[in-house]
Amino acid sequence: MTASLTLVVLMAVLFGAGISIMLERSLTRVLIGFLLLGNAANLLLLVVMGQPGAAPFYGADCPAATAKRAGDAAEVSVNGRTLRFGSDAVTVK
Repeated sequence: MTASLTLVVLMAVLFGAGISIMLERSLTRVLIGFLLLGNAANLLLLVVMGQPGAAPFYGADCPAATAKRAGDAAEVSVNGRTLRFGSDAVTVK
């Protein structure tokens, strides 16, 4: 499995920026930090899931990959974004 170097670097920058912003005492900075961490986690899912249509963590050449396919990375990322928006709404409230 080959990961895109751009996605890995962007994910690392988002994780670092999110954690450093969350260390401030302001509520808005903590919220922005959570937003950045959520985006970084979605990028992590995109990197880990590998090629589109292949089973996550197994690859396309595994014979049992078709039975263990959990969904595309885009589907998992949309689910992660939805959960993040819900948690952000609860945090703001």
